[in-house]
Amino acid sequence: MSNTLLSIVIPIKNEELILWETISILSEKFDQIIGKQLWNFILVNNNSTDNTKSIIEKICTRWPLSKSVFEVKKGYGAALRTGLDYVDTPYALIIDVEQWDIPFIIWAWKNREKYDLFMGSKRADSTISKQPFYRWLLSWGLNTLLRFLFNFRGTDTHGQKLINLKHMETVVKSCMMGRSLYDTEIVLRACRGGYSIAEAAVAFSEKRPTRNFMLEKIIWNLLGMVKLYRIMLQIPFKTPAVYRRFLREDILEVTGGN
Repeated sequence: MSNTLLSIVIPIKNEELILWETISILSEKFDQIIGKQLWNFILVNNNSTDNTKSIIEKICTRWPLSKSVFEVKKGYGAALRTGLDYVDTPYALIIDVEQWDIPFIIWAWKNREKYDLFMGSKRADSTISKQPFYRWLLSWGLNTLLRFLFNFRGTDTHGQKLINLKHMETVVKSCMMGRSLYDTEIVLRACRGGYSIAEAAVAFSEKRPTRNFMLEKIIWNLLGMVKLYRIMLQIPFKTPAVYRRFLREDILEVTGGN
């Protein structure tokens, strides 16, 4: 039986410029945080057209516990769904190639038995999250809709997450969204299922220009919101969820400023 505890799921599309450097940095950090041979990468190649595929193969050779997955359907949500299907560990960490926050990961891992779902929010603290205005506006609009349509109490449903699959595997497997709002559906189902959720402010800054026009994102999110609304009409509230929000200071107090 494998002793691996954590799978790190990373959807990837055309990231040849930063992929190897990012994985090299993260692997060293995960050896320190989780322990050597106790974690793996699940790298989901979402139809990349550059040299990403060969870099992923190189990564899997260097870190042999890792898995290379290909997802032909376009979209972050589709890649994320496929990546989570390959997880066979008790915990899954969702990050983006350019969106990861080491203090949040340390804090979430140390507290992994206290909550079922840990969420890193880019909107919770504007002093450490430097989003371009159009991204901030899109996130604000999406979260406003989530509050209005679903009574969502948090500040962000996208971004990095640590999931306790011992408790939430059924929730993850039951999600139906594809290209957009897949991770949002995970969060909403967790809220309606009475799970314990911890949200914390994370640091963020763009390492590369955005690839999608804001109009395209708005259209896909609106279409996805209609579908998500229809899905959630069928999901009743079971028991009140535990939803707690933590400041950056709370994280740094636990991690010692790391």
